[in-house]
This record gives sequence, structure tokens and C-alpha cells, in this order.
Amino acid sequence: MKDTTTVYFSLGSNLGKRLFHLQKAVIMLGDFLGPVTALSPVYETPAWGFEGEPFFNACIAVETTKSPEEVLKTIVHIETLLGRVRGQESGYVSRTIDIDI
Repeated sequence: MKDTTTVYFSLGSNLGKRLFHLQKAVIMLGDFLGPVTALSPVYETPAWGFEGEPFFNACIAVETTKSPEEVLKTIVHIETLLGRVRGQESGYVSRTIDIDI
């Protein structure tokens, strides 16, 4: 049996259906990586470093057997599925979803 690791994620969304994007990200992280073992309340913060709509944010813990590389590939994949477009931004910009480790 593989060892499990607890990975903590910070989630944010300030475009479109912010709460929906957070909820979908939590579900997808659980489906792709392993069980979600902790979930913070959703809270709202102002955009930082640029002019933009406020963010909805949450933090979660996931138990996973995946490698760090697999975790990173998975979060980039989830961000893409939820409408995040990379490579066009220079600095901080609005986004449908942002998943940080």
C-alpha cells in the first residue's frame, strides 16, 4: 500500500459563478487525488495586486498517494477544465479558478 500525504490547497475565484467554481474544484480534487479531509468556510477577499472583482476563497486538505508532480499536473488540468486560461497574463489577473498548493 502506498503512503498517503496530506496536501493543503488554497482555492480562489473572481470570475463568473465564483461559488460554483470553488465547489467544482473541491469535488474534482477529491475525485482525482483522494478524499477531502478538511474544508474551510468560503470567505471573500478583495482583489490584490490589480483592479478586479473580489475573490471567493477556501482552503482544503486532501489525502493523496500521488507524487508532487502528479498533484501539480492535476491542479493545472482542473484549472483548465474550469476555464482558466494560462500564458496570456502578466502579473495578477482575474480568473475563474486558482488552485495553489
